[in-house]
Amino acid sequence: MLNADEILRRKMEAEYGPKVKDFFDDLSQNAFSDEELNAVPALFLPGWGDAYSSSILKIAIAGKETLYWGNDFGDSLLCDFTAFREGAYTSSISCKKYRERGPAEWFNKFWQYAAESIGRLFEQNKYDVLSKSSPVLRSIAWFNGHAIETIKSGGVDKEHITAERMQQLQNLADKHNLSSFESFISVFEPHVILYFYRDSYGVALRNLNEASGCEFIRSWGDGDAIKEYRLGDTIILNMRHTTWMAHGNMTEQACANLVAEVLKKRGLAARLPSSNSAHYELWSMTALMWRQWVTIVRSEAEHYPEWNNWDLSHHLILTVARELRKTGSTMTAHTLVLLLNEVVKFRNDNWQYSPERRGPCSVVRGAYNAYANNNKLRDAKLIAESFTKFNGEMAYS
Repeated sequence: MLNADEILRRKMEAEYGPKVKDFFDDLSQNAFSDEELNAVPALFLPGWGDAYSSSILKIAIAGKETLYWGNDFGDSLLCDFTAFREGAYTSSISCKKYRERGPAEWFNKFWQYAAESIGRLFEQNKYDVLSKSSPVLRSIAWFNGHAIETIKSGGVDKEHITAERMQQLQNLADKHNLSSFESFISVFEPHVILYFYRDSYGVALRNLNEASGCEFIRSWGDGDAIKEYRLGDTIILNMRHTTWMAHGNMTEQACANLVAEVLKKRGLAARLPSSNSAHYELWSMTALMWRQWVTIVRSEAEHYPEWNNWDLSHHLILTVARELRKTGSTMTAHTLVLLLNEVVKFRNDNWQYSPERRGPCSVVRGAYNAYANNNKLRDAKLIAESFTKFNGEMAYS
């Protein structure tokens, strides 16, 4: 069964794999000792939720570094280096660790600020977002401005590596673009990055400059609470670190309100069908709402022109289900098949679903079984919860 998340993982490996190889090769050439490498937390590369690839509004969270979370991503840089030499290292290891544990388990201030800001778009609080089963949490990506910890990090054993050697590690990570926004954006193509870090002078951390193709747009809020940048088609909202904000400088709610205001002004919030829980059926939807949903399925289908119609239809049904469950919404199976029939590829292939009698429920049941039979039980559950019969009963059963 074709899998959009796996396609994204391969794209990430293709971008970061060669960079990581060159980085580790340079570690050998610069004669870093095992003692030095063991003093530094593991290499951090982007992580993302399994629903990110099909999310309508692609949101990424960025910070400075993982600090002493090193043990959540591997024991040390030495362990990474050893795995690389043995041919066992993969660039998506951080993502694996992120999914195994993740923000719902860490629940620190950084993720509470991030979750409050994201949740505002879906009228959810941080507790709703920071739950293991949250469709919203499963649809975001995570990136840091430092792939290697800085010397000030609590995770660095300063007794066994000098500041000069730590800086050398930083320079090598930068040389191979392991910490660059450009590398991250080229793979994940987020619509917006919420970047929670500035230095002690209130200046955005490196990478956000014209030399890297990043354009400053404007400031928002009191004291330049948000500095807006644009890199290609991606909007970057740069804020101070959550530790600074949490010391009486900006509440989670105030931060979330300002982020929501900017995203609304930039038209990104309008990508979402609704921020409220709703039940969608054709005759109660406005023309604008219908066009939004049609755009969603058509745009998603265009990403996978080579897929066969069975796999593509199942993927589109899951895409709709994921967006519905972010707000606790549902849709009639009848409305779903009418949406699928609007996909250009299906029309060209004369692949049309019958909206009559049991046809719509059979379509939902087929998608549910496809994911369940491939052990994608969370995705099957989302489909089961999302689509109904006319009488309100669930369509998959």
